[in-house]
Amino acid sequence: MKNASSQKILLKVKDFYEKYPYPLQPIKSKKDLLSRKHTQAMKKIFSTINSPFEFLTSKSVLDAGCGTGEKAIFCSLFGAKTDAFDISQTSIKIAKD
Repeated sequence: MKNASSQKILLKVKDFYEKYPYPLQPIKSKKDLLSRKHTQAMKKIFSTINSPFEFLTSKSVLDAGCGTGEKAIFCSLFGAKTDAFDISQTSIKIAKD
């Protein structure tokens, strides 16, 4: 019973993110990805490990639940080998584009 319930929840979550990919930032170029707003958000994330972005050079990064991929792509721009996945095919398509 618990397994069927979990599956039902998973399908509802997946359907939600197929309709409403997240995060949906208007990113059309590298410049957009490195904008002040996005860079500030990434600085907050990296402050938790007290490291600059250059820390990423030659590191491996796994972004589980990457959504539309902004963080994974950002890490790649700083030299990380990045793997990312998400349950939403809509989000993955946006990330690939």
